[in-house]
Amino acid sequence: KNNQGLKYERYYGLFVTDGKDVMYAINLRQKGLVKDQNIDDSTTDENAIKGYLNDTLKATSLTRGMVEAVDTKWTRIQLTNSNDWSSTLSTWNANAVDTYVKYDNTLILKNNKVIKPEDIKAGDSLYVLRNKELALVIFVESK
Repeated sequence: KNNQGLKYERYYGLFVTDGKDVMYAINLRQKGLVKDQNIDDSTTDENAIKGYLNDTLKATSLTRGMVEAVDTKWTRIQLTNSNDWSSTLSTWNANAVDTYVKYDNTLILKNNKVIKPEDIKAGDSLYVLRNKELALVIFVESK
């Protein structure tokens, strides 16, 4: 090896809280916040790691939509009538086409409880925190 990367294990976490003192769920990942990021394999520089994480968080978006289909073969969800949140304009912007999100290693919650991907059904309303097509956290709205 070329002596790059960390000499110990580090974990990156996605936390769902009430904003005060209750944590509903946590998803720990190694080597980065998103799949195949592999930050820890390439650098030991804490500022570079901070930069990678900031870039990842800046590239995340919040999408809401209705489940059209759940594709278990490709582990993705098709959302119709989807909108992305614009923090700059403080408004939801309609997407011209359906949105597809992958749910590999995704934290999924309904009624503040972790559920499984197979619990998501066509017609469910979702809020998805995502990085490109990769869902980081999915909130299933209660009916």
